[in-house]
Amino acid sequence: MRSSLDKYFVFIIPILVLGIYFGFASFPLCLALIVLRMCFTDKDTLGVFLLMFGGAIGGMTRTMYPSIPIYGVILNFLGLCLLMLDIKKYNVKTAYMYMFPALLLFAFSYVIGPRLPYSNDKIISIVINSVLWIIAYRCIISSESFSYIRFAQLLLMVSVLALVFIMNNYGFAGPTSFFDYSWFRNECVAYDHMDDSKIMVGYQQIGMDALYAIAFLLAKKRPKAVETLIYFLIGFQVIMTSGARQAIVGIAIVVFFKVLFLSNLKRAAKVWLFSALLIGLFSYAAILIRSDMDWISGMFNVQSGADVMEASGRANAILGAQACISSHPILGAGLGGFELYGSNDGFNDDSYPHNIILEILCETGVVGLVILIAICWLFIKRNKVTIRFETQNGLYFALFIIAMLCRFFFSSDLTNSIGVFCGLFCMYSFPLKNNRIVKL
Repeated sequence: MRSSLDKYFVFIIPILVLGIYFGFASFPLCLALIVLRMCFTDKDTLGVFLLMFGGAIGGMTRTMYPSIPIYGVILNFLGLCLLMLDIKKYNVKTAYMYMFPALLLFAFSYVIGPRLPYSNDKIISIVINSVLWIIAYRCIISSESFSYIRFAQLLLMVSVLALVFIMNNYGFAGPTSFFDYSWFRNECVAYDHMDDSKIMVGYQQIGMDALYAIAFLLAKKRPKAVETLIYFLIGFQVIMTSGARQAIVGIAIVVFFKVLFLSNLKRAAKVWLFSALLIGLFSYAAILIRSDMDWISGMFNVQSGADVMEASGRANAILGAQACISSHPILGAGLGGFELYGSNDGFNDDSYPHNIILEILCETGVVGLVILIAICWLFIKRNKVTIRFETQNGLYFALFIIAMLCRFFFSSDLTNSIGVFCGLFCMYSFPLKNNRIVKL
């Protein structure tokens, strides 16, 4: 039944995406298909998905149907319970051993910091997310039953669910055509600047979930060509619809690493293939720019009101980071200190600088950044980690980390970007069925 559904969803998900443009992709339909896929998914894939992405499903469902007692934390806990059944097989000890000094660093940063409400929430989230995500990542790496296809299917459907949820719950008008790639992001940005309450699921998260799906599809050492192409095109369309520029740039980066470093093609073939892909991507972008797609044009030249607001916000965040680092260069301003010392003379109202490196420098200083780099370097050297590290079922896990970095260099704070360190520290040997250890 599971393998049969795998084949059916190759047709179901494209139809679901088309439903966004033709008006039949309702929230109940998307949710029902996700539940169906989850019911006929292996334990490990379902556990990882619920632990990492169940919160968004629970939150959206609770908002749409307040009378139904479904909470994101319950789905997260269910995913954790599924993974805990085989926790011994995942061999999480080494990951926690390297993660512990990093968490100590952030704890020290919290103690010397301003201890704002944001700081309190931040340290708690960093610790909890580190503990849980290491379990999830080690399952992906160690499990033979984890299905990258089913995981990608679920991620793509969650992206569509979020699009439909926002359209229904916030009254967005919807696209005017299949190639209307500006409507969603423009409406999200306009809503965020007109209303005190933020949209529950941002356009960046929708685009990044689709990028993660693409990363897992391309991470397979020997993928199924037709399925991978279909899901890649679906993910590409969802990312373009979301308007998440970090995800759009991420597609090019993920494809770049896949073709040049993670494929078995000869060098000449890699160069030709990547050149063709690059020409195709830039040609497509050029067509959109000529069509006056403001948010694409904004990648090169800020034009629209939404782009001006976002670009000025990013610029002020960078200036705020510069001010924060200048005033606290050695040990940083403490966890959450950017909110207090990176205000850029009152023009910046962000709590973090939207860049993982700047955030570490701001809040832990040069000393903290050097310590984290040293921990990562020691782990890589001792475990002989390379970009071609393979999971038990033949995935190049580094491609997922690269996809995460595409977001954390442009958005989010350490409560989420801590996942990069968790992922890296999980890239070590795993036990086989006969209890031998494979060293990669």
